[in-house]
Amino acid sequence: MEIGVMEMSGLSHTKIDRIIEKLGSVTAQQVQAVAKKYFDDEQLTVATLVPLPLSGKGTPPPLRH
Repeated sequence: MEIGVMEMSGLSHTKIDRIIEKLGSVTAQQVQAVAKKYFDDEQLTVATLVPLPLSGKGTPPPLRH
């Protein structure tokens, strides 16, 4: 299955071992640095999902910004 997924993604299946090797070389510090860069309050989106009644009747709660 890996071979098919790689080929469908536009990557050669012959590079699976190299990709796994490169992913394994990523450190926790590198992941934390990227997370700190991209996951800050300026990029944050918060949503509250409120289900409607099963009957389909009722009004949805007002939107808040």
